Amino acid sequence: MELTQARKIQWQLDDWLLDAPSMQLVLGDEKVKITSKMQDVLLVLLMHKGRPVAKEVIYQQVWPTVIVSEQLIARAISDLRKVFGDNAKSPQYIETLSKAGYRWLGTITQIEMATSSRVNNQSISSSAMNAERRKSRNLLALKVLFFSIILIVLTIYLNISSFFPQVAKDINTSAEINIAPALPLTSQPGIENAPTISPDGKVLAYVYEEQGSNSSQIILQNVFTHKVIAKIPFNSQQKIKQFGPRFSPNGLNLAFTQYDETQQSCKVYWLALSDLTQQFHVASCANRFKMSLDWSISGKELYFTQDISTDIRALVAVNIADKTASQITFPQHGGTTDYSPRVSSDGASLIFVRGKLKPSHHSAIYQTTLLERVNSQENGDRRLPLTKALTAIEGQGNIFGLSWLDARSIIYALDQDINQSLRLISLADDSDLLLAQGSYHRIDYHKKSKTLVFANSQQVSNIVALALNQGRGKSPVKLISSTRKDHQPRVSPNGENIAFIADRSGTDQLWIAKVNGKEQRQLTHITKAAIIDVSWSPDGKNLLLVVQTNLLVKLYIFNLDSLKLTAIETGKFSISDARWSTHAQWLIASCQVGNSWQICRISSLGGKPVILTTASGISPYSPTHSDFIYFTRHGEGLWRMPLLGGKADLVWQDFPEHSWKNWVLYENQLYYLDHKSYDEQTALVKRDLISGENQVIFQGIIKWNKTSFDISPNGDFLYLSTQAPASDDIYSQKIH
Repeated sequence: MELTQARKIQWQLDDWLLDAPSMQLVLGDEKVKITSKMQDVLLVLLMHKGRPVAKEVIYQQVWPTVIVSEQLIARAISDLRKVFGDNAKSPQYIETLSKAGYRWLGTITQIEMATSSRVNNQSISSSAMNAERRKSRNLLALKVLFFSIILIVLTIYLNISSFFPQVAKDINTSAEINIAPALPLTSQPGIENAPTISPDGKVLAYVYEEQGSNSSQIILQNVFTHKVIAKIPFNSQQKIKQFGPRFSPNGLNLAFTQYDETQQSCKVYWLALSDLTQQFHVASCANRFKMSLDWSISGKELYFTQDISTDIRALVAVNIADKTASQITFPQHGGTTDYSPRVSSDGASLIFVRGKLKPSHHSAIYQTTLLERVNSQENGDRRLPLTKALTAIEGQGNIFGLSWLDARSIIYALDQDINQSLRLISLADDSDLLLAQGSYHRIDYHKKSKTLVFANSQQVSNIVALALNQGRGKSPVKLISSTRKDHQPRVSPNGENIAFIADRSGTDQLWIAKVNGKEQRQLTHITKAAIIDVSWSPDGKNLLLVVQTNLLVKLYIFNLDSLKLTAIETGKFSISDARWSTHAQWLIASCQVGNSWQICRISSLGGKPVILTTASGISPYSPTHSDFIYFTRHGEGLWRMPLLGGKADLVWQDFPEHSWKNWVLYENQLYYLDHKSYDEQTALVKRDLISGENQVIFQGIIKWNKTSFDISPNGDFLYLSTQAPASDDIYSQKIH
């Protein structure tokens, strides 16, 4: 059952009635309103019917698109216990399991919605009626328990799940699966796609397309060191693209497809990894499905997609020795394509994707057996005896990758409009479980190492340096290049290091490098949160981190000597735009006061913030060797006031409102991004605040709303992050 379904029904929980549509719990004539997140947490526990529910499962179900802390779930559990009058030490309803999550202990009965009107229209005040109902429910619970035990025993020992599909569906063994954080295996400035791991788990093969190139090439890379081992050579001098690498079951050979843009033709090849130059042509393939390829368990055949007619594309099997081919899937409708074949580890089953390209552009997973091939009555083709759909085509979305997890489970990537997820199908009970939210494309699972590899689309953000004393027209020098969103560069007070934020490990973390871009290293390993800003202390020994957990912003100080992270207490204030001032004992930030944001000063040792402004103030900045705080007000220009408090003075009335996040100060020079005043291009502008003169440093190379920058202590260099087009990186993720 999905969470969306669970929200539409009523649940009888011992003496309590949960009316999910109205988000209230009813006990007798008492009705308790609960929040939507409290109810969702409770429903996830109920959906697992007394089985342990890991915290990660609750995260994925209740907060699928945001980062949350463990305290958020603990608070929801605590609030539910208060409603039920439950005790964590001797629970009657919700049990806490060490390192395993939570479990619902009470009885659970689903009630049809036809009876829902009794919650709103009938009073349940009679104690005699309540007693009778409790007695009836207790008797019913005993009966349910008795027959459940019988069914479970029969299911285990007699394997009768096919005769009791509803009972089997409720026995969800996949709830025990855990997913570790994803780690990047590649990070090149281009598109990396279609990853697969060799049977021994040592070699990663993937497709790489360099930015601006007309060709793509298969790369072989060491899984552990990430070093490139070899590149599959092209067997033609034309515009060639290689796709869909797949290792043979014995790991000695590699199959792939090759698309010739000049001839507009797709061909299937294989080669021995001991000699990459000797490539053997097998057959032609469907042009649009160049990633569709797999080996038979014997290693003697290749399965891929061919054009059967003008509007039907099916899977074929081709013997690599004599090149004889046979059609093995048979779509029944025009405009249908079978692709992405995946053979089970025992060679008994084949799963594939069947899609309708027009008009729905939806697809589904199908399964067929490879144990027997029977002769078809038509054309002598070998038709597989049984094909069944495992997911629905209509309304389901697009399947962007699938792989066998084991002989009885299939893992697949689903794209439903803006919702992307990783899911698991159990062939034992037909359950379809959400494992994780996110972009998972062209997945492949390596059973021996329990590693899932996949392509994840990212925006490239590089950190570059611009020499300000060379004037306009000089191109920025790239210092730190990665497809892992490197941004928020901050130069140390001595000008020797750059601190920045990057999500190379899967989440935004603090990194540091020399000012020339060398010696890059990760400093933090914060989980279930994201670092959104960073600034240096005046002595260069500490870094202030602004960390977002769910919707809360917290401040931490990272000491570079001890490598310890210390939380800064700020009371109940909501904080934004926090930075270190030029005085080590003070931090400056925007604090929310009522419905407005004000400039505030916070002790670096923690404590209640001191509000400095009487009118609104955002984006505070304290220049080097200055006792002033500069800040902006939406539509009201650039202002400044003393660090210790006092009157705020207007510095520049016409400061562009859209630039309030993108500006830095060096002495009397204001650097800011302006995207409206320069022929629809973005310009980095230097303004002398004394003379009022503007100078364009450069324009048209960056996106103003995706850029962050900082200036060197001597004012000679500007360091900024620039965004390039999207690319795919290869990731690995442990699943067990």
